[in-house]
Amino acid sequence: MPAGATPTRVVIDTNVLVSWFLSPAGNPARVVGLAVSGALVPCYDQRMLAAYREVLARPRFGIDPQAVNLTLLALRNRGLDVAAAPVGGALVDESDRPFIEVAGTVGAWLVTGNMRHFEGRPMAVTPADFLRILPGLGVGEPGSLMYGF
Repeated sequence: MPAGATPTRVVIDTNVLVSWFLSPAGNPARVVGLAVSGALVPCYDQRMLAAYREVLARPRFGIDPQAVNLTLLALRNRGLDVAAAPVGGALVDESDRPFIEVAGTVGAWLVTGNMRHFEGRPMAVTPADFLRILPGLGVGEPGSLMYGF
């Protein structure tokens, strides 16, 4: 990142965070790694943190609770706690609302492994797509006039 440049804001969907723990070599892990290192600004609200904790604590994933605590602490310390503006309308999955609202409020990319839930939302991208466009950010960022939010 050039000197004086502002780090890119990102909202990390829960499924990407789960992938960080289950497959540390994949694209989701690369995105989360950039966020916990401070190369990206992870944006969140308290609803998202609660969702992260609830999902990551599910026994079927077998994720170490201390690793979860350390990761969430890193995201909070490096990130931006957002007072999200409400978004109206029906969603495919109501649990996605906080992620859409936070991304829309701060003009962040919403990185998700489940694009079906975010059809028609130009700020939503897969981890692979996000990593492809990351070096070229600056033109057409989700908070720009091009995207209209």
